[in-house]
Amino acid sequence: MENTVQNDTENTSPESQKKCVFASAIPSLTKQEKRKLAKVGLATSMGLLTLTGFTKALPFSNKIHTLSGIALLGFSLWHANLYKPAPSKKCQNNDD
Repeated sequence: MENTVQNDTENTSPESQKKCVFASAIPSLTKQEKRKLAKVGLATSMGLLTLTGFTKALPFSNKIHTLSGIALLGFSLWHANLYKPAPSKKCQNNDD
């Protein structure tokens, strides 16, 4: 038998080509970069939440305050999921 290597661009559907273009347009982040981004998001949304809490008299503060609170919840959930331990092989193969 002869091993042949196909080029990624040959015989691919347009849908898979879109995925490749999209994946190359957004760089993948490492786990450490994701953790740092989550921490920056937490700090930013918490600071904005505090600032808009003190300036409730302004007309746009209520909307920004609510959105930054929702963002704080989202960033905290994302942050917590980034620090979950990987499942061990012992737990995965516990079919006996």
